[in-house]
Amino acid sequence: MSGFGLHHYAVAVRDLDEAAQTYRRLLGLEVGERGRGEGASLSWLALGFAGERSLVLASPESEESPLHAEMMGRAHERNPHGEGLRRSAWHADDPPALARRFAERTGRAAGDLELQGGAVRFDPRWTHGLPMILATLPAAGPRPVWPSHVAVAVADLAAAEATFAGGFGLVAERRFEADYGDFAASALYRGGREVLALMTGRSETSAVSRRMRGMITPENPRGEGFYLASWAARDPSGLSERVERAGGLVARQHHSFFIHPRSTHGVHMRIYPAEA
Repeated sequence: MSGFGLHHYAVAVRDLDEAAQTYRRLLGLEVGERGRGEGASLSWLALGFAGERSLVLASPESEESPLHAEMMGRAHERNPHGEGLRRSAWHADDPPALARRFAERTGRAAGDLELQGGAVRFDPRWTHGLPMILATLPAAGPRPVWPSHVAVAVADLAAAEATFAGGFGLVAERRFEADYGDFAASALYRGGREVLALMTGRSETSAVSRRMRGMITPENPRGEGFYLASWAARDPSGLSERVERAGGLVARQHHSFFIHPRSTHGVHMRIYPAEA
C-alpha cells in the first residue's frame, strides 16, 4: 500500500466474542490478536486473514469506561447497546507530513494535531464527524474480501470536498445523484482508486438526512459522520449467499449488495466486486 487509503476500522461492540463470531460467519474473518487499551478501560480483538488486520472490535470493560459512555450516547431502540463504528485507521507513507498538509490546506493549527508515536489522531470536528487516525501500516496480502473505503454523511458537499480532497490531496473525480436513495454524492480518488465517498441527502426524508438527524449532538450540531463501509470482494455473489445463509440481512443492487447494520453490530456495509 502506498500514499493514502483506508486500512481498517474499529467497531464498538457489547461482546467481543459474540461480534467476532458474527463477522466470522458473515465474511469468514479470522480471529487475530487480542489486547487492552486506553488505560485498560477497553478490550479489543483484531480480525482479518493470515494475521492481517481488516477490522478491530472494541468493548468497554466497565460502565466507567469512556467507550461505554460513547456507546450509550448513541443507543436507541433499534441499537440498544450503541454499537457501531468508533474509529477509522488510514495508511500514510508519512503521517506527520500529510497531517501538516491537512492543517495548512484546511486552516487548522498544526500544533493542535495529536501525535502518538508517529501516528496522528484527528479531531472529528475537523473531518466532518469521521474519527480518523493516520499511521504507517503494513500492506496485506491477497484476501477474499477487504475494507476499501468509507462514505461520510455531510451537510455541504463542496465544503467536505475542500476538507478531504484539499487536505489529503485526493481528486474529486465524479459527482452524482441517486434517485433510489435520494442523495447526492462525491467520489474522491487517489491513484485511480476510490478512497472516500461523501454523501448528502437531497430532501429531509432521504435516508442520509434521517441518519444525520440521529447523529446530532452539541459537539456535532449538523449530524455529520460515518454512514457506510464499502468492502471489495473477489466473489460478491458467493459472499452474498454466504451472508444470507448465516442469517444476515442482505439487499442486492446490480453487482453489489448491502448488509443491514442490525447484522453487523451497527455498521452499514456495502460489498462490491474487486477490480481484476
